[in-house]
Amino acid sequence: MAISKLNTLILDIASGLRVAAPQAMLAEVVPQQTMTPAGSPDAWLLGFLDWRGEQVPVVDPGVVCGHAAPDAAGIHRYGVLYALEHIVGLSYYAVPLASIPHPVRVGAEDVLAEEVAAPLPCPAVAAMARIEGQSVTIPDFPYLEHLIEQQLTRL
Repeated sequence: MAISKLNTLILDIASGLRVAAPQAMLAEVVPQQTMTPAGSPDAWLLGFLDWRGEQVPVVDPGVVCGHAAPDAAGIHRYGVLYALEHIVGLSYYAVPLASIPHPVRVGAEDVLAEEVAAPLPCPAVAAMARIEGQSVTIPDFPYLEHLIEQQLTRL
């Protein structure tokens, strides 16, 4: 029996990017807490959260794509995501959220490809789509995770 619908979350990232991600990637939504600065020259690595005894990097994929970095005082919640790649020391990472994630069930008939000029807007974007009338970005999660890996080796 083929899967006809995929449980998906629409994540409004603090930098203004609207992202579609598989629901299974979200480990937890955590309320605002103090974030330790990253000490990184790359603005997309916002800092680290202490989550369940781990220091979890906080990244904003919108900033990777050229959006302005969000003001830390305006971030009220974070989405902690399971890492997909098997990178030593990176089991989770977090994204700053502008709102509570919105669940949708998505089937092939619900997703309409966005008219996007090639190449895609930035290397952190795997695809653009329209789901339930909303324009969304589908991140290249492995690319983001390897960016995090590179940055963590420099810190």
